Amino acid sequence: MGRKKVVRKRMSEESKIILKESASGGWRNPTCHEGESSRMQGASARKILKDDLSSSSDSEGEEMVPAGYRLWNCGQLQDSIAKTCACRACGGAVVLVEDKEKRRGWASVMRWACTACGGVPEEGWTSTSRKTGKFFEINRASVLGMRAIGRGNTAAEKLSAYLSMPAPVAHNSWRLHSQALGDHARETAQESMNSAALRVKQVLRGSDVDPGEIVDCGVTIDGSWQTRNLSKHGFVAAISVDTGEILDVHYMCTTCRTCDNFQKLPHTTAEEVEFQLKHFEECPRNHEGSAQAMEAEGASVLYSRSMELYGLRYNPFVGDGDSSAFRRVQQEQPYGPDIEIRKEECIGHIQKRMGTRLRRLVARNKGVKLSDGKGLQGAGRLTMTRIDSMQTFYGLAIRRNIGNLDGMVRETQAITRHYSELADHSYCPEGESSWCKFQQDKACGTTTHREVEKPLPPAVIEVVQPIINELADPVLLAGCLRGLTQNQNESFHSTVWTMVPKDSYQSSNAVTLGLYMAVMYFNDGLCSSNEKLFHSAGIEFNKLTKNCFVKLDRIRISTCSKREDTADKENRRGRKRQKLQQLDAFRKVEGDTYKSGEFSQSSRNAPKCTTCKKPRKGHKKGLCT
Repeated sequence: MGRKKVVRKRMSEESKIILKESASGGWRNPTCHEGESSRMQGASARKILKDDLSSSSDSEGEEMVPAGYRLWNCGQLQDSIAKTCACRACGGAVVLVEDKEKRRGWASVMRWACTACGGVPEEGWTSTSRKTGKFFEINRASVLGMRAIGRGNTAAEKLSAYLSMPAPVAHNSWRLHSQALGDHARETAQESMNSAALRVKQVLRGSDVDPGEIVDCGVTIDGSWQTRNLSKHGFVAAISVDTGEILDVHYMCTTCRTCDNFQKLPHTTAEEVEFQLKHFEECPRNHEGSAQAMEAEGASVLYSRSMELYGLRYNPFVGDGDSSAFRRVQQEQPYGPDIEIRKEECIGHIQKRMGTRLRRLVARNKGVKLSDGKGLQGAGRLTMTRIDSMQTFYGLAIRRNIGNLDGMVRETQAITRHYSELADHSYCPEGESSWCKFQQDKACGTTTHREVEKPLPPAVIEVVQPIINELADPVLLAGCLRGLTQNQNESFHSTVWTMVPKDSYQSSNAVTLGLYMAVMYFNDGLCSSNEKLFHSAGIEFNKLTKNCFVKLDRIRISTCSKREDTADKENRRGRKRQKLQQLDAFRKVEGDTYKSGEFSQSSRNAPKCTTCKKPRKGHKKGLCT
């Protein structure tokens, strides 16, 4: 007992330290004192920082009166009862009996029967019936729990088999539970988004802001599909730039099984009209078109209802440029012709353009001789490791010069000058924190600088420079001046698809339930959001449940704080660079070991080009000369 108390106390102290740690990228909470609001906190800590995270702990006094559910071996329980209990009427031994006819999923009717006189005491259910008495709490909780870990009815049946338990509720009952939970999750998620919208107004206008006031706020808009190109399910989310909380989501679906099954049956026009009238309200199909068009459609819907729902105008629009969403919003002018919606770029996606275009350049010029008679790849040329370094420096050129357009352009142009055989470090960033060792030595008065190992020759610079010029365009970089990213959207997408895995078929009920659960967890954490959802859905939320969710929230905050630590980031980058260098070395030694159709018998016998040694079939004339 003493050791348990010590461990519990240490956990409490660690959680307090985690909650007080500062991290990059914070917002001022209008409900905090001035001294507290100036602290910079991690994204997760900002959103799920609650009093019960530091106060909740197991209660020693409640150990004798357990709550919730336990997995008991019925045989061992029977043996224990037989040794300590006897029939009240005749004193005979009693046995545990289950009425299998009344079993409902994981809820069973259990009673004690006397082996001597046959007396039957009052029977009782192993699970309470909540709300209207139409369902058992354990069955509804099982559906919610399996969805939270990204699994469904079949997985619950496998779990039951491995644990020697009765099978869960049948598929149809599971579907009805999922529909009901989806409705409760939608209501709870909408409450969370309403609160998030109010907090945005308080951050931008002060704690005494009028709830009906129209406020402009920046949002990051991004969509996601279950599968690329051919997806039947997708969604778009708007996340506040100022608080990092989800303000609105829109789910889109291109299919409905009920409609498809009806169309397979012979029917008249009158029967189809009658079916559509009855089914219209519950039909999940709300998108006509390709999966690629979902993001633009969803962004249009979010903008069209932002003022009505929250009194917010989403301006500026922070996007990645991968879809036509911004162009669609601009054309529709949801706030009228007098309100111009500005566009700002996600600097993460802009940074990745450097690596993408350089890799595309390498692939396009494979086997092609440059002006010096050598290829683009190889030692002292454009390797994958060098490309990753150039992409990193491009990202630093943007992030180090937030609000300074000239600095962004200058440091982007410095990349090829730094790596050139004719090294010119005058464009490199100055100061002790510069990525250029020459500038570091200049600022610190040291002599640690060594010229770049295997610099890029003029022939390579000549091919690469047009890409650098394009990415250093002031018009492009002007959208990066605030240094905004869509990282929060990518994090939310990961949360959704954890609950609705992409590797298996998912119904619209499962996707919507997972989507709204992800909204709650992303905004408020597991403990706070699940407490509301459990009460709404008729599931008991006891001390044991709360302690488990608080522990998971603490882990989330701790992990977030660790990943935002500067030293940890540098360690991750170093490991990545080391791995890429190792892969480059392996490829150089191994040569080509995997290519589509390259090693088939027909490919080996096909005539080869004398210059690049590729099969002549489909070969572009003069490409390798």
